[in-house]
Amino acid sequence: AAALFYTPKTQMLLRGANWGFARKQVLLTQWKAAVVNGTVSSDPPPQPWQFSYLRPADCLRARFIQQYYTPATSVTPLTTSPNGFIPQPTVDTSIPFVDAMDVDANGNPIQVILTNMPTAQLVYTADLSQYPDMWDALFLTAETAMLASYFINALQRDPTAMQMQIAIARAALDQARAVNASEGMTKVDHLPDWMAARAQGGI
Repeated sequence: AAALFYTPKTQMLLRGANWGFARKQVLLTQWKAAVVNGTVSSDPPPQPWQFSYLRPADCLRARFIQQYYTPATSVTPLTTSPNGFIPQPTVDTSIPFVDAMDVDANGNPIQVILTNMPTAQLVYTADLSQYPDMWDALFLTAETAMLASYFINALQRDPTAMQMQIAIARAALDQARAVNASEGMTKVDHLPDWMAARAQGGI
């Protein structure tokens, strides 16, 4: 049961909320562009998108796209603060993008991200399913209860115990979302499909 459920269900739980410990930000690698060197590309991204980027291999959930800013080598201080604090530009987390698939030069399927933002950065949930030392306490609580609900159903078939573990996992998810909302830029998440289905007696 553990070999069957552990990795996919842990990855699913990581997708269930914007866990702060799993937040990762990278400059995306461009795969295709609608216009290359001033000429319309013969192999552009699907319309209406201008750019296609390779999705990071460890990306479980794309949170938002933001523009890449080249770091300034010298900046005139905008404040008289003794610490020289420089306000940063507001980050727009509403830039449209979609997950999609494409094929590489050998015809193999690959995952890409389509957007109209040039030099795009992606903020996403990284796959830390194999790194439990990185988990915070809320995730550990939810993970333990969520896995227990699958183990109970697979090994014991005890509906009462299963529902109890689902309730613990749900409470931990709700608390994590509230904490994340107060600590950073997040969006309101919906109830994960696995939880909604299992709460109704599904598997």
